[in-house]
Amino acid sequence: MDPFTLVMLIAIALFAGFLDATGGGGGFIMIPALVLSGMGTLMAFGTGRLIFLIDSASACYNYKKAGVVIGKLGVIMGIPAILGAWAGSSVAILLDQGLLRKIFALYMLVMIAFMFFDKRFKEEKPGSIQDFVVDRRIILLGLGLGFVCGVLIGIVGAGLGIVITLVIVYVFKQPLIIGIGTSQIIITLSNIAATATYGAGGYVDFQLGIILGLAAAVGVIAGAYVATHIKPNKLRYLFIGLMVFMAIQLLVSGG
Repeated sequence: MDPFTLVMLIAIALFAGFLDATGGGGGFIMIPALVLSGMGTLMAFGTGRLIFLIDSASACYNYKKAGVVIGKLGVIMGIPAILGAWAGSSVAILLDQGLLRKIFALYMLVMIAFMFFDKRFKEEKPGSIQDFVVDRRIILLGLGLGFVCGVLIGIVGAGLGIVITLVIVYVFKQPLIIGIGTSQIIITLSNIAATATYGAGGYVDFQLGIILGLAAAVGVIAGAYVATHIKPNKLRYLFIGLMVFMAIQLLVSGG
């Protein structure tokens, strides 16, 4: 790989990390960039998993340090999400991917409108995890929804961070920043499994993946700082912007 291409990929990885730390969507620019650099599709997906494993682990650390991660909930949802993603990936090859992506994009547009007009977000105060209690209901909901989210991600192949964040916000009644922070645990667990799977098949460029992953981790630091230092209402608009970006990408790639 020539130096110019490598520098461009590092710059893209920095921005992808920033996007992932503020809600998700980094894969929509990182994976195509890898393919355009001359990498095969499967190798791009596998190497991308390693990149996002590093950047999601960085996000976990930064959000945990900021005190906006519900660790138990993340683990409860993360383990079944791994199984769900494997199941979804297994059936994805039997389905019309273009149609699925367009349906998912329409779902995202509905959620964008809902979040924009939801008064609870306008009145949202900075998050605190002190009052969150993990009981039997939370465990059952977390296990079930974690699996369902994993299946959806396995089928659609994108949007894990945003989907999980929305579940944590609306089902578990948590502020947006806690949803973003906690989702990083689930993303990290899923990426461990995905990286191992692609790596076993020889579809991971570990040297390039580590270089770009470290660049993405730097972007994560910037993104996490922005997300934890701006007012909740502004964070809502930033998150909605990312959802619009993701929906457009799904529609464009859905054909």
